[in-house]
Amino acid sequence: MCRFCEKFKDKDSTSLNIFDYTILETSNFVVVPTVGALVAGWVLIIAKQHYICAGELSPSLIKELEELKAKVKSIVEPIFGKLTIFEHGPAEPNLSVGCTVDHIHIHLAPLKFDLLTKTESFIKLNWIKCDSLEYTNSFYDSGLSYLYLELPNGLNYIATDEKIPSQLFRQVIAKEIGKPNEYNWRQFDQLDIVTSTIQILEDSKVSRNELVFTEV
Repeated sequence: MCRFCEKFKDKDSTSLNIFDYTILETSNFVVVPTVGALVAGWVLIIAKQHYICAGELSPSLIKELEELKAKVKSIVEPIFGKLTIFEHGPAEPNLSVGCTVDHIHIHLAPLKFDLLTKTESFIKLNWIKCDSLEYTNSFYDSGLSYLYLELPNGLNYIATDEKIPSQLFRQVIAKEIGKPNEYNWRQFDQLDIVTSTIQILEDSKVSRNELVFTEV
């Protein structure tokens, strides 16, 4: 069983830790802090059921995911800044592009730089403009792993390559913020940043007189 499936299986366990803090939740997805957050405000959208990537999702699940992304942006962006959204999309298990986590998880991170430009300086890929996450279906159906990227300017891109490095976007982000050796979430959980993110979000709820973030 993958680490995220284990997370949801043990959701009612007394062993829950800070990385299980639920920011938002819908019928099929949950928003949580990400282990190894390199910047405050970085969160994940995770499917409750096991899918390897967004490309495997049905149109109805893609629609729910898009609506949830919009809700997350409405909460996080006023506090932390514009979000860059990305996914490492493996077409099958145990590929480097999947970063050893073969369960769909969408990253939403407030970045102060253009991740596409910085990634291009790291590795040259053939990026294609696309409309939304739904475009990932054609890649997955063709057996192609991919990188998916949404920039704050509203432009979306997707690329595929047989040799996409593990944790590529994390490597690029870590280098850009001056922590090139801390990109690996398994070695650096960045607990202080995650704790700060949760506290700021909690304070925001109080200031808006919300007991919980509402379901989409």
